[in-house]
Amino acid sequence: MENLETIVKGCCEQDQISQQMLYDLYYNKMKSICFSYIKDKHTAEDIVQEGFIKVFSSISSFTKDTPGALYSWIRRIIVNGSIDHIRKNKVRKTYLDDDMERYTSPINNWEIEELHKTNKLKAELALKALSRLSPQYRRVFTMFVLEGKSHKEIADELGININTSKTNYMKAKRNLAKILKLKFKEEDLV
Repeated sequence: MENLETIVKGCCEQDQISQQMLYDLYYNKMKSICFSYIKDKHTAEDIVQEGFIKVFSSISSFTKDTPGALYSWIRRIIVNGSIDHIRKNKVRKTYLDDDMERYTSPINNWEIEELHKTNKLKAELALKALSRLSPQYRRVFTMFVLEGKSHKEIADELGININTSKTNYMKAKRNLAKILKLKFKEEDLV
């Protein structure tokens, strides 16, 4: 795989292969982020597509060299697209007993701000819980979930067996669930 700097340079030159490589590199991560705001799968996918169009049209203005900066920049575009969608639609769904959707009152700006605060709080709590894992579990969990690496890539990078990577990931998930259950009541986790 080409390095990120070469891919970004190709994207600046509107090279479709470079654009596809950048898209493939970040699509699943961005879809997950968007889905945390927009619960409809198809709408979230549309927002991510539109976000990547913005990325490709303005990537020449991106000046940072580090991969983390590029990820953060793309993430910000996707999050802003999600928030814009919420604002444009300004409709809140409520669910009836028979799981039928019913649309109710418009969402106010303060509700959007509360959504941001809630998501920020959830992220902070997740990071605190993650910090309580053993270093090996935390490393594997972070590489698999946040960085999107495969167990083979993790195993190669850490010099461990693939099955060890999978086991550490499973144990990390189990331990995170225990940590969070201790922090919250069971119904708050659902």
